[in-house]
Amino acid sequence: MVLVLTPLTGVGRATAGEPWQTVVGPQRISEDTLFSPDRCQPHTETEPDIATHPNDPRVIVSAFQVGRCDGGAAGIGYATSLDGGRTWISGVMPKLTNVTGGPYDRGDDPAVAIGPDGRVYVIEMGFDQTQCRSAVLVQRSDDHGLTFGKPMVLQDACNPFNDKTWIAVDTFAASPHTGRVYAAWLALGPRSYNIVEMHSDDGGETWSSFLKVSPPGLTPEGAFPLVQPNGDLTIEYLSVYPWGPIVVQTSHDGGDHFDAPVRVSDVVVAEPKDLRTGAIPAAVVDQ
Repeated sequence: MVLVLTPLTGVGRATAGEPWQTVVGPQRISEDTLFSPDRCQPHTETEPDIATHPNDPRVIVSAFQVGRCDGGAAGIGYATSLDGGRTWISGVMPKLTNVTGGPYDRGDDPAVAIGPDGRVYVIEMGFDQTQCRSAVLVQRSDDHGLTFGKPMVLQDACNPFNDKTWIAVDTFAASPHTGRVYAAWLALGPRSYNIVEMHSDDGGETWSSFLKVSPPGLTPEGAFPLVQPNGDLTIEYLSVYPWGPIVVQTSHDGGDHFDAPVRVSDVVVAEPKDLRTGAIPAAVVDQ
């Protein structure tokens, strides 16, 4: 299996009365060529995320699992276009998993964000199969996603177990925190579940303290950080896994403190039999 995208004809924002843009067909942007360890599946790429440069729509970067395993993946891959999706280069995140020269058995849960200066950030998990060690890591590209540096470690420990990582960058010029990088995820302790957040003002080189966002007593999942034009940070998540309700919490000081949860919506679903599914919330901000 390979990852494919469907480029669209035309560039720019649609206005009332304009026709929908036309899909020109699937285009291969990456292929799994990694060595597949035991209990991993060769020629698989799954769980893609994608971002566009906020100031240059020609720059598009995707991140995804490469070599899906019974848990996580053999590595994390990326694909980058500098011409609006017409042509692509691809690679794997260096020094992350064992098969890419790193310390972890598996990689998982990649997400990508691009800052106003064009720096590209990919957040991911690293974890071991036979030990309880899990890590949250960010890898940065300073050349618009053509190459990535070594992982920068936010958390690396046995307890809590870190899961469902996500990332956002403040891209708004009027914000007091423009350029700040936000990471959010689920920290699973032996008797507690917490949506947590950390942030960086120096491109991921150093990070703020580990902050518990969600209040005690919840079993949350699916942290999704959103930056508003005034610089407020809102984190959306499921307050009770797996079916909600969905809530948000907002910080007015750049991720140092958060308001109480605000209920957004219930989740009404019917799960197929014998099929692994789940509801992970997502949202966008109108700029």
